[in-house]
Formats: sequence, C-alpha cells, structure tokens
Amino acid sequence: MKKYLKKLGEEITGERNLITGKKFKETPIEHGKVQNYLNEGYLIISEGKKYITFKKSKKFNGWLFIFLLLLGFIPGILYLIYYASQSDRSITIQK
Repeated sequence: MKKYLKKLGEEITGERNLITGKKFKETPIEHGKVQNYLNEGYLIISEGKKYITFKKSKKFNGWLFIFLLLLGFIPGILYLIYYASQSDRSITIQK
C-alpha cells in the first residue's frame, strides 16, 4: 500500500508520467537553446528550476510606415492597425 501511495504522490506532483509510469529525468535546460533566443532579441523575464520564460517586444518599423504613407493613406493606416493588433511574444522553455 505504501508503494502505491508513493507512486500516486509522484504522479500528483508531476514527478512520474501518468501514462507510462516512469519517473521524469531531471535534465538541464540546454544552454545553446537559451543563447539562440537571446541572440534573436528575447529577454529573460523569469527563471525557475524547471522553466525559463522569454519575452520579445513588438517593434514599429518607421521606414515601412513612411513608405506605405507615400504609397497612399490607406496602406499606412492599415499598417498602424496591424501594429496595434500585435502583442509581445513570450516563450516558455521547460526541462
């Protein structure tokens, strides 16, 4: 009974896979993967034992906006609407 309760506790806390019944192995987050996101302009927002969360802010392209305004008023307004509808990108990497 104790063995069953121990396995059940591990499944509840997420230490054991519910389907296969195998324990999860602790693997460190790959340094190369983190470095790739940092090189792409992402910033680390939070870091825990099992995860890292990155965030990348949206960027306004002023030259594109001016070019679209020169083409016509409506393309420039459409770009402003597109930019306003975008949100910051966030990614979470888990072990």
